[in-house]
Amino acid sequence: MKYPYIGVFIPFKGECNFVLDCVYSIVNSYITGFSYFIVCYDDGSTEQELNYLWRSLKQNFPQDIVIVKNNNVEYTQAVHNITEYCKRDTNLDYLLLLNSDTKLHRGTFYSLVRRMTNNPYIAAVGGKIIKMGTNEIQHTGTRLENKQIVDPYCGLDINNPETNQVERRLWVNGCATLYNLRILRKENLNFSLEFKPAYFEEADLMTELNIRGYSVLYEPRAVIEHKLNATMNKDRERYEIAFWKNWDVYKSKWEPYYGSKQLAF
Repeated sequence: MKYPYIGVFIPFKGECNFVLDCVYSIVNSYITGFSYFIVCYDDGSTEQELNYLWRSLKQNFPQDIVIVKNNNVEYTQAVHNITEYCKRDTNLDYLLLLNSDTKLHRGTFYSLVRRMTNNPYIAAVGGKIIKMGTNEIQHTGTRLENKQIVDPYCGLDINNPETNQVERRLWVNGCATLYNLRILRKENLNFSLEFKPAYFEEADLMTELNIRGYSVLYEPRAVIEHKLNATMNKDRERYEIAFWKNWDVYKSKWEPYYGSKQLAF
């Protein structure tokens, strides 16, 4: 039996202590049953920040962790580039994309991978996203109710039994998602650059995967802490404008499909 091979990519810009916490949580979350590597994908950090990160990674982690330097291409372009690179490497089975301001609870990495391997038609898996340092659920992914997008468990306690079932989703939050590269290669899909600089690029991709007959799943045993918008704070006004612009782009593209049988779950 071939174990899955997974590329873990963390796009970041500065905030290197977030990156280090994220890497530590990945290593600590790993159990067994697959192999992986980690790439910290820089998006315009200073040389001082990169030197600090490189030294800290070398001092604290035994495995080689790569830093790839870019010239401030911004988030949607960054994840597009990462996905295109991973699709070309046919040895890679899955891609785990993590925001730098996330921390995986122990066993989360394994839970995401195990869920993905259960069915070849699972295209993406996300977990139970909670606010950093709390038990409050921030995201569990969205579904349609009366043709309206809802996140059914937002604001509930992490231990609420209602939140503990594996469920299909229209999309799961892109701050921590495992993607099936075999499907992305087969369907020739990637994050659309119409959603630059950021926001709703993952919603667009996962909605299309649903429309094409694949599944996007919420896996409650995967728990991820997230410091909401920490990576966007340096240019908040521009990203708020991008959020609402891209929300309109998403709705105009996909609202006509809200009544389709592919999204009836």
